[in-house]
Amino acid sequence: MKKMKKITAVWILMAMLAGISGCSKEETPPPAEAEGTTTVTTEAEQKEEPGQVTTGTGSQENAAAQSDTEGQAGESNAVSFSLYSSNDDATGLVQETVEVAALTPENVLAVLIERGGLQGDIRILGFEQAEDNGTRVLNIDFSQEFGTYVGSMGTAGEWTIMGSVCNTFLNAYGCEKVKITVEGGVLTTGHKEYKGYNGYFE
Repeated sequence: MKKMKKITAVWILMAMLAGISGCSKEETPPPAEAEGTTTVTTEAEQKEEPGQVTTGTGSQENAAAQSDTEGQAGESNAVSFSLYSSNDDATGLVQETVEVAALTPENVLAVLIERGGLQGDIRILGFEQAEDNGTRVLNIDFSQEFGTYVGSMGTAGEWTIMGSVCNTFLNAYGCEKVKITVEGGVLTTGHKEYKGYNGYFE
């Protein structure tokens, strides 16, 4: 009986040793794999992670923002003023409201050429805003083409052209008087010499 117990105890011990030996040979998976997570992030996945912005997207957003800023700046510079031109029978002046992208002498002249009857080769050689005895005035020097064009008109045509130019520039710049010269000299036509300042033509 004692011998049987001894043999049984030996078998149990051997079985336990075999079990321990078998367990020690099993590979334990790394914690990351056992939990089902990925320890390596690909380049594509890094780009898709929340909170990250790729260079291309950032550049597009900056370009869009810059475009909006430029657009707003352009809109804020737009100016409206009254354009004066001859009526149908050249006996007086009519006015209409026009708008230019920015207030410059060249833009005002362009509107006068387009709608006010001036010929297209006329240029502005000099332009100055100043004060004369507390009065806001303009000094505009035109190319010779302006003098030739005005001089080719009859009395009524000359009056409407001069009135159109003077009134339009005065209104656009908020001044009271304007002096017009040609190539730096006095504007002289077959009807008049324009030596000084002119106010609004009524």
